[in-house]
Amino acid sequence: WYQRRVRGVHQASRAVNIKRVIPTFSVSGVYSCQLSTVCDQLAMGYGNGDVEVYNVETGEHVTVIQNVCKNLPVTSIRYLNDSAAFFATGPSGRVRLIDPHQKVNQWVLDVDNEISCIDVNLDNTYLAVVGKNPDVYVYDANTYKVLTIFEGPKGCDNDLDDSQLGHSK
Repeated sequence: WYQRRVRGVHQASRAVNIKRVIPTFSVSGVYSCQLSTVCDQLAMGYGNGDVEVYNVETGEHVTVIQNVCKNLPVTSIRYLNDSAAFFATGPSGRVRLIDPHQKVNQWVLDVDNEISCIDVNLDNTYLAVVGKNPDVYVYDANTYKVLTIFEGPKGCDNDLDDSQLGHSK
């Protein structure tokens, strides 16, 4: 049954001209991916701490940025609006700003938190960060100074009803 299903999917993909791309570092597993805001690039974060960037239309390999998270998985990637630049992060607590075209690859934030997710608003002025620490931090995306802290619940309290649960529950 499984082999028939795989053959059927493969034949269907050839019928609609789907491109098959084999990432070079796929053995470490993909932990995150993000399309650029203009949908011309796809960045994939791997379990070994590397990020690969591909052209979405052609499937062509654009670049690899090695050791973004010091051999830890890249858990979140967010592109800046209308840009090839993106933020990448992981459990190390460090956030990197990477622009493959401008050859920018720099640490912009180092927090005491195992970061699981980051986001940037549409005009690239705010950067939100959350991780193992249940608080969500909002930073100025230019100065990297904390603007707002949304406090999450402290500890596990099973007596709380659903209306009292925070974002990490």
